[in-house]
Amino acid sequence: MRSARIKARKLAATLHVELETTRDESGVNIWPTRNIESDPFEGDHYAVDWDDALQRVRTYAGVAALVR
Repeated sequence: MRSARIKARKLAATLHVELETTRDESGVNIWPTRNIESDPFEGDHYAVDWDDALQRVRTYAGVAALVR
């Protein structure tokens, strides 16, 4: 999970995506800080672990690439 956490944090920083760990650190909420017209995770920003968080951040990267 450490590798996924490091990758997710680095990519999130470049995309202006906020990663918010839960109090017990059992999961991560992923919030785009820029307005995304069609948020693929609207209503469900919770990732169960860092692998899931990394996949979600990568999805936001794909959406950001389409918008450019």
